Order: sequence, then structure tokens, then C-alpha cells
Amino acid sequence: MDTGNTKIATLIQLIGYVTFCVVLFFSNLTNTAAAPLPVSESFSKADISTVLKTQFPMSKTFDGVSAVFSNPQLDILIFDNELEFSITITVGVDNKQLISQGVFVGVVEYNEFDNTIIFHQPVLERVFVEKDDMKDSSKVQKVIEQSMVKGYPDFILIDLSPFILESTFTTPSRIESSIDKITVFWNEESSY
Repeated sequence: MDTGNTKIATLIQLIGYVTFCVVLFFSNLTNTAAAPLPVSESFSKADISTVLKTQFPMSKTFDGVSAVFSNPQLDILIFDNELEFSITITVGVDNKQLISQGVFVGVVEYNEFDNTIIFHQPVLERVFVEKDDMKDSSKVQKVIEQSMVKGYPDFILIDLSPFILESTFTTPSRIESSIDKITVFWNEESSY
């Protein structure tokens, strides 16, 4: 008789355990459906630099002076998603060159139109002459300095299209930058 009671007690415990597991499983299912887990993807400085470099060299003409912008070097800053990158600026006149290093400063933003993370409203903040073999480069330098306040195009940093798995992931809820990467979050409460 003890074996029968033992079997019944074991069966009751097993039924209780299975019931507990089923309730726990369905409880987790309903919680997950109501509040999806945040999804994120991180992009390294090297990944972002690769995309940025595809947009250079870039030529711009200011007051008759043509400048070539090339060799972007990315530096991610962590204050308010601000970003900067250095650039080589080359101006050639009559087989003579003025080569300068400039620094673009701007912010990281989501561009909903083409599903990209962009370097928004870049401003050429600083310019340093590296090589000058022109007889008088003052006019060229002045034109470059004046170009610092002119509009430059937004630069694409990250194309999110390959990372969009569902239509609910189209708009990031948050973008976070750090010294060596940018992380994009989806499915958080606030969004752009």
C-alpha cells in the first residue's frame, strides 16, 4: 500500500509541477507580447569609417576655387551624440598645392526617408594648413575659411536597411554613441 500511496503522491507532485510550468510558460508569452524586448545593434568605428569613406573624395567650388575633400578620419564624441571627423582639403592652382586638414563637427541623427543614421548638418569648424607651395595662398585660404559657414551635405554613417527584420523595427527608439561605436535601439518606449 505504501507503494501505491507513493506513486499517487509522486503523480500529484508531477501534475503540480507540470501545471506550474504551463502557467509560467503562458504568463511569459503574454508578457512578451505586451512588451517586446529591446533590440539593439552596435556599429564599430571601423564599420562607420568604411561607409563614410565611400562618400569621398568630394569636390566643392567656393568663389571660383575648387577644393577636394578626402581621407576622412572619424572620431566619435559622446556628448549629445556629437561627432567629428578630420578631412584633408586639397586646392591646386597652376600646378601648386595648398593642403590643409579640416575638422567637420555635427550630430548623429536618424533619417527616416532612407532609413540611415546620418552625420547631420556638418560644419567645417577648424582648418590647419599642412603644406603650401603657392606664392600667395591668402586668397585660397580666405575662400576655405569662408566655406566653413557654407552648407555641406549630410553624410551617411550607417545604412539600417539590412537590419530591419520587421516593420515594427523601422524607426529607432534611441541612438547612443560612445568612443568606439554607435548603438541603435529599437522597441523602446520613446522613438524619433
